[in-house]
Amino acid sequence: MKNLIVIILFLTSFSTFAKDYKGAELRTHDSFLYGRFESRFKPANRSGVISSLFTYHEMTNTSDWNEIDIEFVGRYNDNIQTNIISAYQTNHVRSQYIDFNPYEDYHNYAIEWTPDYVAWFIDDVEFFRFEGEVASLMNLEQKFMMNIWPPAYPNWSGPFDENTLPAFSFYDWASYSSYTPGSGNTGTDNNFTLQWKDEFDYYNADRWGKGTHTWTGNNCDFVPENAHFANGNLILCLTPEGQTGYQDQNPPKLMWIRNYADESKLTAHFSEELDETSAETKTNFIISGVTINSATLSADKKSVELSVTNYDNTTAQNLIVMNIKDLWGNTASAGVVTIPELNYLGENGKINIGGDADFGYTADQEWNTSNTFGYSEGSEENWPENILINGTDEDLIFVNERKGTAKYTIYVPNGDYKVKLLFAEKYFNSANGRVFDIYIENQLVEDNFDIYAEAGINTALIKEHLIPIEDESIDIYFCGITDSPIFSGVQYEKQSSGIGDNETKPQTFELYQNYPNPFFSKSGTSSAANSTTKIRFNIPEQENLDLSSAKLEVYNSIGQKVADLINSQISFGENEVDFSADNLSAGIYFYKLALNGHVETKKMILIK
Repeated sequence: MKNLIVIILFLTSFSTFAKDYKGAELRTHDSFLYGRFESRFKPANRSGVISSLFTYHEMTNTSDWNEIDIEFVGRYNDNIQTNIISAYQTNHVRSQYIDFNPYEDYHNYAIEWTPDYVAWFIDDVEFFRFEGEVASLMNLEQKFMMNIWPPAYPNWSGPFDENTLPAFSFYDWASYSSYTPGSGNTGTDNNFTLQWKDEFDYYNADRWGKGTHTWTGNNCDFVPENAHFANGNLILCLTPEGQTGYQDQNPPKLMWIRNYADESKLTAHFSEELDETSAETKTNFIISGVTINSATLSADKKSVELSVTNYDNTTAQNLIVMNIKDLWGNTASAGVVTIPELNYLGENGKINIGGDADFGYTADQEWNTSNTFGYSEGSEENWPENILINGTDEDLIFVNERKGTAKYTIYVPNGDYKVKLLFAEKYFNSANGRVFDIYIENQLVEDNFDIYAEAGINTALIKEHLIPIEDESIDIYFCGITDSPIFSGVQYEKQSSGIGDNETKPQTFELYQNYPNPFFSKSGTSSAANSTTKIRFNIPEQENLDLSSAKLEVYNSIGQKVADLINSQISFGENEVDFSADNLSAGIYFYKLALNGHVETKKMILIK
């Protein structure tokens, strides 16, 4: 019976079922063993839609599965997902936080595949790799491929709405370089040799084939007309039945509204990219009794921020929109969307991740545009309630968990928050079984985090971080390295005196995590928005402290000092120093605060 199921799955991979939606795939005729696979592209910004760049072994049995993925999950505007899929469709997923919106512009994305490692790159900067056993599983020839499709798995890809179609993923070029260690001209240590680069000025049918298939779990058929070449781009299209090709017959639609504790603004989210003139005409937006001061189209071209006066976020109100056009000239019908009353959990809260309301914790829920908190991706894991969790009186909170979550979102008013994440390892009984990174906002707060290594099995572990919130949203990201991330709870508490407010003098030394972390060099190819990072620290007011002796220094990964950051007298209380690393290479650095025998050190990451 198992073999019959496998045969059916492979038959469905190459059959067309006249599904309601039509997608596209492009694949090389040739297969390759090792190399650097690269493309400059801009994925489709649609919830429920995947845009990809990957390699794939055409197999006859799932025991031969070899696949290496870069996938953009359209529900996120700050995430890239990587995967190695090995025999019997075994996944090794990494959900990686990125500090730019990939849908706003083109970036270079690359996979390096060698016998020793598989690594992934953004704009020539490596952000993750597998070595050793996992990498060795990739040992079969694979084709170079890209596609766009709507999965039948909304827990992964997010809710899909056909009103957001058509969707387009734009590929400027693609290239393949063979693996030639010690004698190449590109890639890491010039260990790869460029074999070809396709600028996509036309369809090279000698190199590429267009997909004409589907599979179980894919809610579209691939059709050749949706792999379109125009304006020096390959454009992969996801369209409704009967509207194939690079075209748009559907007008934009107002999907939902976000309101804020700051009553001076609202954000209106539309189904597709908008014409700037119509989107920024403030008279196209009406709220009874409210003055619309301005309308500003965001960089993603889908959201409009409204500056308002006399708006009351404690009552539900209606927003009327009219005369809004998309980039194709289609005009939306006049429409009305209700702006819900603001309903944050509050400035302080506790959430039982993967569980129900208990011990004063709020029950967990899935994130959607109507909620003000919740998880994206992951499965609920409930262990037996009689498991004893050491180090806590709240055993039931730590028994529940959510596994494989990529992101957790909590809307809050702006301010500085103490965020506590709750964990208990209940499966692995040795170190390195489950390892992952955690970001809060754009700070890497836990690097190579191993619950068992820090606390052992069946033991509560709480990690606390002080995080400044400036966008009314605590965003927590979980990035798997070995096995899937888990967590059991989150507590957050707004601090009564913010960073930089010296009305309350700190009573202990404290060196905060730099913000943002990672950060970029201005000389790099990535956005310079985070080219400077801030380092904050507390100095307690004590009589025998000589502040003039304070040192704040930066060291590289081999212990060489690269910067002295305190050049003037510091003060008791909260201090803040800016650090720009334009002349330093990408990598891991350490900053150290020393004063009167007290020394604290933290790690930061520089990306070029």
